[in-house]
Amino acid sequence: MSVDTTEARFWAKVAVRGADECWEWQGARDGRGYGLLAARPGSPQKAHRVAWRLAHGEISGERCVLHRCDNRLCVNVEHLFLGTRGDNARDAQAKGVVRRDALSGVRGVIWDRERSKWQGRVTRHGVTHHLGRFDSVAMAEAAVREKRAELLESER
Repeated sequence: MSVDTTEARFWAKVAVRGADECWEWQGARDGRGYGLLAARPGSPQKAHRVAWRLAHGEISGERCVLHRCDNRLCVNVEHLFLGTRGDNARDAQAKGVVRRDALSGVRGVIWDRERSKWQGRVTRHGVTHHLGRFDSVAMAEAAVREKRAELLESER
């Protein structure tokens, strides 16, 4: 799908308001309340990430597009900024969006409150691999990295 087509489809689903207001996504949403746009067949992308790419170009590495406004449907690029997963976790914590003890800052590592352990998991091609529970973030992170490497190697 061409950029022009993606851009036209994107803007057709945005309620544009004043420059300093949230521009809310009117299209499909994921289970967490973020806007979704199928920029390529079978590949839905978060609307705020599409907004960033249309305004600023590709997003390098594993950078996150964060909301200053904390409105998951907002696609106003003036309300968005780039950061790391750690920045995203700290931003959410500072704004009271998540509990302090649930944050690891590591993709695939979450706090299991019931068992008071860190849980590791990796999702690849829609399949989630549960790696167990660990006493430390470092142990869970090592298991996640090892599983990711194993899955990537098996695809070669």
